[in-house]
Amino acid sequence: QETDGQTYNMIDDIIKQSLQLATFQTRPVEENDFEITLDREVRRIKPNTTMSVQEKELVATYLSGQATARHILATDQQIVKITTETVDKAIKSNEGFGIVSEAKDHKNENHDLLPQTRNKSTRLGFVFTMSKTNNHELVSDEDQENELMALLAGQAALELVKGKTFNNFGKEDRAKVLDLLEKKISQGTPITDGIRQQAIAIKDALYQKAKKLLQGHVSFVKTITDELLKN
Repeated sequence: QETDGQTYNMIDDIIKQSLQLATFQTRPVEENDFEITLDREVRRIKPNTTMSVQEKELVATYLSGQATARHILATDQQIVKITTETVDKAIKSNEGFGIVSEAKDHKNENHDLLPQTRNKSTRLGFVFTMSKTNNHELVSDEDQENELMALLAGQAALELVKGKTFNNFGKEDRAKVLDLLEKKISQGTPITDGIRQQAIAIKDALYQKAKKLLQGHVSFVKTITDELLKN
């Protein structure tokens, strides 16, 4: 399920690279070989040596909040892996997705269409999840709401643990929540200012629900944070 939507060539690469890791050590291939290859090729995890201890703690707290909410709410998306390392994500803009290619003479044309001010193509840390079901149209309204609360729970955890808000961090998750709410309210019709305001009000209410949910589990959030800082 984590490789859903990937090409045959990508799947082929994952298997070959995993076999190579085992061959170099003259042993049979193991599950961990696939984990290492998935980290590199699909999850796109990149070691980050520039983050300070304080920054890493903030990232770990945010991710712990999301993980705790997913655990308590038993969300449709189940946790596969949590990393505080940098993760490469596709850049989304009004013109679609643009991927920057570092290869010479292989610059993606779509990249020229991207606005100058855009979200970074990397994220500090990520909670990787996998759905229990492949058909997301069959997910109930309650499951959808739980999913949105889990995305907002990272910010709620930072506020509860640190006593401060960090509005510059985790903007991608809040944007995703707003986007999903706008689509749900509009039901395929054009998104108006009225719909946008409605979505913002629902997002704010869900944030308060997520914060209330975590209030009784702050020590659990801190336990996961400590584990992430160790590993």
